[in-house]
Amino acid sequence: MKQPLGVLEANFLKPVGLPGKVVGHLMSVQHRSLTGWALDTIGIPPAASVLDVGCGSGMALGMVSRRTSGRLMGVDYSDVMVAQTLRRNRAAVQATRLRAANGTADRLPCDDNSFDVALAIETVYFWPDLAAGLREVHRVLRPGGRIGVVVEMSKESMLSPTLVQRTVGRRFIERSEASGMTILSADALCGYLNDAGFDDSRWATRPERSLGWLCAWATKP
Repeated sequence: MKQPLGVLEANFLKPVGLPGKVVGHLMSVQHRSLTGWALDTIGIPPAASVLDVGCGSGMALGMVSRRTSGRLMGVDYSDVMVAQTLRRNRAAVQATRLRAANGTADRLPCDDNSFDVALAIETVYFWPDLAAGLREVHRVLRPGGRIGVVVEMSKESMLSPTLVQRTVGRRFIERSEASGMTILSADALCGYLNDAGFDDSRWATRPERSLGWLCAWATKP
């Protein structure tokens, strides 16, 4: 039987059952400030159709819905998170503005050239194949569409670490990498975006926040 910490960590990877529901709500609280900063940084056009890859509890889509009148979609490989997204955004669902579905980053249940913006907030750590996932996002974006990738743990925090980052953060990042998570620098993330076919990749960071907030965005030609 897994210890409580093990159950929690497993549900950050793929929320299931009651522990997954709890983790979904925890992530909604924890990631709200990060998400607000990222949406301001990336910019959401007022009528954009938006895809959230790894939508979690649907908190980000709720924030996006107040910035655009366009169509919204969330994709997650956890049934629990798809259900939370639909409940949290009930009004948008009833208005047929928002839908959510099971899927993975490298197999999105979406047509080619169907979204103006795609977001990946706090999920790329867990993608089994980051390059394949970004190519798949490229496929579903319209020409001129924008991708935004957001993480709260990056190697930017190690460039000029705070006291907490020096004493705790480095070990946590090393442990996360050892467990198979992909922890990136800004330059490395933009390199992945360029290799996937995106242009004009840019990034912004708040290295003092958490373990190094990082937001990178780019455009499909």
